[in-house]
Amino acid sequence: MDTDGVNTQMTGAAGAAVFNWCPTQDPDFNTQGMSVGWGDTYGANLAGQSLRVDDLAPGMYRLRHIFDPKGLLLEADEGDNESCRRIYIGDGTNGRFVADEGPCVAPPSRAVASVSPTSIKQGTCVAMTILGSNLVPEMRISFAGGTGPLPSAKDTKFDIGGNFITATVCVPRAKGGKKPNLGADPTWDVWASPNALNESPTIKLDGFKVVL
Repeated sequence: MDTDGVNTQMTGAAGAAVFNWCPTQDPDFNTQGMSVGWGDTYGANLAGQSLRVDDLAPGMYRLRHIFDPKGLLLEADEGDNESCRRIYIGDGTNGRFVADEGPCVAPPSRAVASVSPTSIKQGTCVAMTILGSNLVPEMRISFAGGTGPLPSAKDTKFDIGGNFITATVCVPRAKGGKKPNLGADPTWDVWASPNALNESPTIKLDGFKVVL
């Protein structure tokens, strides 16, 4: 709904709110929208804006919000699609507390140092550990550069210190029946990709090999 006039001088903007009623206020009215030049500000009292932190270990966290992360919308300016705040979660004498520590600093340099195990049989799943630095939970693990059946990662878990990632990596059974074909180079690069458009993936070249 139209709660705030952002720029009512824009072409096509209405001088007064057009969508100024909500279905929760009147069940018979169910038309919602935002007009040109208007915005919808959500107050902290509205439901659906809380995050559970009771199961998180005390420490510093980054709270990031990314708009249009897949780049599906055509925009004149892509530079304002992300916001980030540093949040400290602690356990004090009066219980758990959350403190705003200000804007996030530039993302630290990330690296993948090693992968264990270094070989996986086709048609199986293994527990993989990826060692590195500054590996954050918003990263996605994927594989590229090899031949044969494409590996996949699931049940990914991150060390709170950012030093390692654990995941279950599965490799489908290769085609060929009794003579499975892994292709010319079944050695795969391991990608740790951030969920942000302006950050490059961290890659461990030739991280592991699929074997028969």
